Amino acid sequence: MSRQEDKDGMTSRELEDDVLAYQATGQLAGQIVEQFASAICRRGWQVPALIGLEAARPLAFLGSQLLWLAQPTLGLFFSHQNIDRLARLLEDPAAVEALIGQLETGATS
Repeated sequence: MSRQEDKDGMTSRELEDDVLAYQATGQLAGQIVEQFASAICRRGWQVPALIGLEAARPLAFLGSQLLWLAQPTLGLFFSHQNIDRLARLLEDPAAVEALIGQLETGATS
C-alpha cells in the first residue's frame, strides 16, 4: 500500500474528501428539508403531511425507492430535480425526522 492507503485502498486525501462531501450533503439536506417544509406550509398541507409522514415513517425508505422507480413517469408532471430531492430526503431517517420537526414548528406558528 502506497501513499498511506487504508485497507480499502483509499488514501487519506480521499477519506478527507469523503468526509467533506458528507458534511456538505448534510447541509444540503437541511436546506432541502426547509424548502419542502416551507412549500408544504405555504399550501396549508401541514396536518395531512404530518399524518402521512408519521404513519408511513417505517416505510419512508420504501417510498423513496418507489419514487426512483416512478421517476421517468413522474417527470412528466414534476421536475426531475424535485423528485430526486424528495427521494433522497425519504432515504434518510434523520431527514424525515427533521421534516416532521419543521412541519410541527410551522403548524404551531
